[in-house]
Amino acid sequence: MEKYSVLLVDDEPEVIQIMLKKIDWEGLGFTVSGYAENGASALEMINQNPPDVVMTDIRMPYMDGMELSGHIREQYPDMRIVLFTGFDEFEYARTAIHLNISEYILKPVNAAELTETLTRIRADLDRERKEQQNIDTLMRYYKESLPEMQSRFAVMLLENQIAADQIERLAEEYRFSIEKPFATVAIFHVSRTHMPEGGDYQVLRMAVWRYAYDRLKDRWRVLFFSYQHDNVMIVQLDESTDIRRLTDECSIVARNAGHVTGAVVTVGIGRVIRSVSEIRDCWLGAREALSYRVIFGTGRAINIREARIPMRSEERRASTISCRRSGWGMMLL
Repeated sequence: MEKYSVLLVDDEPEVIQIMLKKIDWEGLGFTVSGYAENGASALEMINQNPPDVVMTDIRMPYMDGMELSGHIREQYPDMRIVLFTGFDEFEYARTAIHLNISEYILKPVNAAELTETLTRIRADLDRERKEQQNIDTLMRYYKESLPEMQSRFAVMLLENQIAADQIERLAEEYRFSIEKPFATVAIFHVSRTHMPEGGDYQVLRMAVWRYAYDRLKDRWRVLFFSYQHDNVMIVQLDESTDIRRLTDECSIVARNAGHVTGAVVTVGIGRVIRSVSEIRDCWLGAREALSYRVIFGTGRAINIREARIPMRSEERRASTISCRRSGWGMMLL
């Protein structure tokens, strides 16, 4: 049985001694953590080692029980307070509704009444602790399942299943936000046509995913998930220029992953974005970047922005040659 701690506060030492001797604290599920003779000393002890329950007299020197209760309620709102009152103080004590006193006990303290009070408090504490443990359990399950939930949300984004005016709201519910100024999408593609002899594609793809994740998770804020047989990474950036460093590091990961697993790995990287609503377009850009592997080669990272520049130049050069041959060269030049 879990034990709850109690602090006794009374300026009459004999009253405290009677309570210590007459009450079966252990049997009721409590331990007396200490006792004080006034509110000032009690508050100091509470701040050093907060108990679950404070049982205090009203009338004491330096700081009375009402003032002590006020400090407790302000600093420790969940702490239980039991107030010992004389008959002539009872109505006065009950006017302090804002102090949320758990129990009032008339002096002189009766062992049977105090036992009943402690039994009620014990049941209340047990119920609250059980509820809190249930909340903690649910929160743990929620945190454990959150990455999977975020991955599903990301897939819904890529498949254009979420209305534009709902993206931000759902992103907040799934804690799926771009907290840094910028982000991008990288696709880690494992070739099906170039595999180790006897290799299993799904096992190979998972091996590449684990290798890439282990080497990038500590340097970048990332979310990895699987989509359309590729490993997709959403990575947040501090600066828009960080995409160059990301591209270089992904090239190294692609080469080394290929060396370790025997796979042919190519990474396509989309443009720099600022919001969750742009992730689908960024992913489409990363797919386009992957398509350029037939030109730039595999086993490396291809950044869509950098890939398009030489491609435009190449297209312009090809068009110029074609026009020259057809007699229109001077107009294009």
